[in-house]
Amino acid sequence: MTEADARPRSDAIEKDPDILVDLMAVTTDFEGEVIVKALEAEGIPAWVFSATGRTLSAMISVTNPIRVQVRRQDLELARAALKNTREESVDLDWDEVDLGEPETPPGEPGAIDRSISRLVLLVLGMMLVLLGVLLVMSALRNTVP
Repeated sequence: MTEADARPRSDAIEKDPDILVDLMAVTTDFEGEVIVKALEAEGIPAWVFSATGRTLSAMISVTNPIRVQVRRQDLELARAALKNTREESVDLDWDEVDLGEPETPPGEPGAIDRSISRLVLLVLGMMLVLLGVLLVMSALRNTVP
């Protein structure tokens, strides 16, 4: 195949509206998925791609970012949709949010019930360990002549 034969294929790929292109790079899968869901809510298909392993994603993503991709034909629409989403988003001041009262304040009967149940489980666990030790000692005593 000559260079001239390869060029039309390359041009066709560059003009293909369904080819996936990078919209943006993010540092976490969660961030990428949030962006994808925001785009999908606007009717724009999007995908998150990452070549990093999950075990070292925090360290590797710095050099190999997680990519959010859309079809080439949707690129400008996706950029506009994200800009619009950011402008419409609500910034919360968590110091002003009333989270309500805890379900069981400390010192209430429910808190005591939980403490007692934890104590009972601890005692039962210790008894099982002691029983296991006694069984092993009994077995050793019976095997020694």
